[in-house]
Amino acid sequence: MDTPWEQTCWRGLTVNHPADWEVAYAAGTSERPRITFSDRRYRRLDVFYEFIDFKPNIELMLDRYRREADPGVELKPLTDATGEWRGLIRHEPDGTVVHAGKFFEQAGCFVEAAVVWPDQRDKRLERDLLKGIHPCESDEPRRLWQAMGLSVAMDREYDLQKHSSRVGRIIWEFAPDPRRGPFLTVRRLAMPQHWLKVPLVDWLPSQIPGEYTEDDRRERAFNNHAGAEVVSSHRGGPATRLRRRRRLRLDVAWLCETEDRVYHISYAEESRNRSPELPDVFEIRCCREVHVPAPAGEL
Repeated sequence: MDTPWEQTCWRGLTVNHPADWEVAYAAGTSERPRITFSDRRYRRLDVFYEFIDFKPNIELMLDRYRREADPGVELKPLTDATGEWRGLIRHEPDGTVVHAGKFFEQAGCFVEAAVVWPDQRDKRLERDLLKGIHPCESDEPRRLWQAMGLSVAMDREYDLQKHSSRVGRIIWEFAPDPRRGPFLTVRRLAMPQHWLKVPLVDWLPSQIPGEYTEDDRRERAFNNHAGAEVVSSHRGGPATRLRRRRRLRLDVAWLCETEDRVYHISYAEESRNRSPELPDVFEIRCCREVHVPAPAGEL
């Protein structure tokens, strides 16, 4: 049976990969872009990338791979890669690592990938992997962020400022300006049957910082799910009041029964508006199929 595939979109790069290969690490904005994938036993794929305004010398990348290899390790050129990928195959006693690089000239994106084969090398899967790595479409009005079970499409002016991934708790924080905002935070929370003991409309106010005053609370449907919405406000400091503005906050939440997850969105801005509204270009994609990994003996 064919392996089910998943798509991860992170900081301008799309990676199509087996659904069993989950994101083990995703670099933040202060680091060089990188995504690492692992299955239930091994690290399987490392992808480093950067957007540059010049064409890199791939031979320098290959020379670096040769210098970094341990003495006696067998290195062979990668001759059967798809497209314009170039690289080296490193054979070691406990497996094979394929190092490959490609420059996507139109997007100005240089990608380096390391595919780890703990057992026999699967050339067909490897070609599909490399073919599925490419920059995200740049002419779309919105950017897709998809990883760790979350799928968010939003205005390109918003960038990921912070993110955290703990067991059962994924948090992404976006803003067009990390100092001035507005700030939009997306939370995906697991196992609600263990901690959600009251209706969402009663739980949501407990998630609002204490300095905010609740202005309105109501039940409301989101993504075709029953949910809740709370509007709150804060006078702000002297500078905020001098500009005749207030700090406004909108919190929405719903339970996705398909995924068994609670989604909690918070949006905060300093504004003269009477009530805050989510950005026009913003979409949370829930009700996505949840892949269940095969038992260890069937991998």
